[in-house]
Amino acid sequence: MASILPGPACTCPRGVPGTVLEVELPALRATRTIRVGGKVQGLSVPRVGGTLFVANEDGWLDVIRLSTGARLARLDFGSRIRRGGQP
Repeated sequence: MASILPGPACTCPRGVPGTVLEVELPALRATRTIRVGGKVQGLSVPRVGGTLFVANEDGWLDVIRLSTGARLARLDFGSRIRRGGQP
């Protein structure tokens, strides 16, 4: 779970492919689900900027504005990503 205290945290819920779950801290209450598609591999939430970066095993990176949940960009790398970074 990525976390910026005191604010929302984001996690990839198991069993719900292609989604990111936003969780309110410290109450641990789910606030919304952000749909990105594919198979979420990892998340990064920088401490400044309010942006969520979502790496996808199917070969792309989504850039999400946390205030709205809107996708700002999708960077398509054109190939499936395997653990260890090798296509």
